[in-house]
Amino acid sequence: MMLWRAKEGQAHALNHGMRSPGALDPANYPLSGRGKAGDLFPWEHVEGDRNVQGATAIAVPGVVDGLGRAHERFGKMPWAELLVPAIEHARQGLLVDWYAALVIASCTRELAKDADAAAVFLEDGQWPTISGWTALAEKRLDQSRMADSLDQIARHGARALYDGDLGAAMARDVQEKGGCLSRDDLQAYRAEFHAPLDFAYRDARFHVVPGLTAGPTFRDTFASLETEDLGSAPGPDSYAAMAAALKGAYARRLGSMGDTGESPEAPGCTTHFSVVDRHGNMVAQTQTLLSIFGSRVVSPSTGFLMNNGIMWFDPVQGRPNSLGPDKRCLMNVCPVVGEQGEKRFAFWPPAGARSSARWRNCRPSSPISTCRWRKASTRPGSTLRTRTNSLPTKTCRAMCWTVCAKTAPSPKQSARSFPTPLPARQV
Repeated sequence: MMLWRAKEGQAHALNHGMRSPGALDPANYPLSGRGKAGDLFPWEHVEGDRNVQGATAIAVPGVVDGLGRAHERFGKMPWAELLVPAIEHARQGLLVDWYAALVIASCTRELAKDADAAAVFLEDGQWPTISGWTALAEKRLDQSRMADSLDQIARHGARALYDGDLGAAMARDVQEKGGCLSRDDLQAYRAEFHAPLDFAYRDARFHVVPGLTAGPTFRDTFASLETEDLGSAPGPDSYAAMAAALKGAYARRLGSMGDTGESPEAPGCTTHFSVVDRHGNMVAQTQTLLSIFGSRVVSPSTGFLMNNGIMWFDPVQGRPNSLGPDKRCLMNVCPVVGEQGEKRFAFWPPAGARSSARWRNCRPSSPISTCRWRKASTRPGSTLRTRTNSLPTKTCRAMCWTVCAKTAPSPKQSARSFPTPLPARQV
């Protein structure tokens, strides 16, 4: 998470990334010898996909503690009140529209391997949950158990998932399914505030999360592009330069980054949102289960769908990011806040460094400079969506949520509308 405090003119980085359990044994993840795996990362394939699927793929979750730490430091509204919408949504249950039905169907075989995941997402534990074929269909998933768990977190605080009975029950569920997540792992977990990784690029300045994220790779990509002549519009030469910068940055990432004990196109299941309030404070928050449906395991005691964060580790030993116990995951998330003159902006390059090129030209012809208010509100917590004509529509759509804040918009600015608005989406 990246935060911008307008009054102080200061960025803050909060790392709530996952960790591997302390009892994890790399010997339990033998290589199959079948070459590269077919999921998100180009690791060697592990027998039985134990690092991708099932309880053995579950890492120590961090987002709840991270949100709790952010609230402790900057929050003004009561914690319990903030969780009310999520609890109500879970009580109601996710509406299975055509897209939800399609996504569930695409993962039916994997979801069926866990009885509790099958009970939530599948019909009779084996068939895809399909909504009706009319616009009036109202089929919903039963997420009442998750609603109860969220209610406990609302009443007892974020640490209820780590120090309380809720966390103990979740750890017990994972161990009964063959994983090694323990209550000790949860109690030891702490999200951490860090000084952000700041760097200049032409006439803009970026602030990203340091450490084992895509932040350093994002910086390396722009450092390689600093002296390149990218022209006034995207073209063959600029794309070649961006490709070379991305390739070099990603090679350095995989060859040198990992938790060594020092201090600080597969489908995925990641959500990002950027929010700005009337004072100009901003948050760029990325959270993920990693693969689609994470580990495809549901904790029956809590109703939570679990992550498969172990896949972030290289299963080959002897490398910086090799799989091991009690290690921080090398995440490919990169929430960004930045500055360009009087403007302030927040965004997320999807898939970390590989989308850095979409923001490579920070000068008057760039998206950052030409962002215009499309929808705005002076209410605290309102999300601003912006539109730019600087890049092709497909590229703009890929940028997902973007926030550009020069100052809080005036009512006249807020009411402005623009033709063919780009839909905001969560990924």
